[in-house]
Amino acid sequence: MSRSASRHAIIIGGGASGVLLAYQLLHHPACDFHVTLIEKRPDIGRGLATRAA
Repeated sequence: MSRSASRHAIIIGGGASGVLLAYQLLHHPACDFHVTLIEKRPDIGRGLATRAA
């Protein structure tokens, strides 16, 4: 693959799930992703990944 990213993922929400997804996309050896994480809060990675009913 070329040196530039061939795919671009835009993740809306920088909570736990969004950050974990970004991490997986960026660190998977077979994928060449450029990731944009959109979050309005100053901190990312906070919050619950899932909510129990």
